[in-house]
Amino acid sequence: MIRVSGLTSSELIADYVFVRLGDLISLLFCMGVSQPQHIGEWSVQLTGDHVLVSPDPFAGRSIPIEVDACEIPDRTFESDEDLRAAVDEAPRRVVKGVVSG
Repeated sequence: MIRVSGLTSSELIADYVFVRLGDLISLLFCMGVSQPQHIGEWSVQLTGDHVLVSPDPFAGRSIPIEVDACEIPDRTFESDEDLRAAVDEAPRRVVKGVVSG
């Protein structure tokens, strides 16, 4: 895959922080985590349905986000099967918000 990209592994690793930033934005949004989190030079914080990223990587734009989600109880699961059953029985909903700098 590295050869196909035409980039060096060092170049790809340097850009990987953007994948990690996107993952952090998604996790905060989906889990409702309101404490600020940091990755690289960025701070990410969820307020309501708005994820604020600083410094702004979006050139002043607001990006709508939407996730199909299921609500599982906040508890310890006894086994993989216990978790699977909770996911199967969980109510589904669409979570919508916005990400901006």
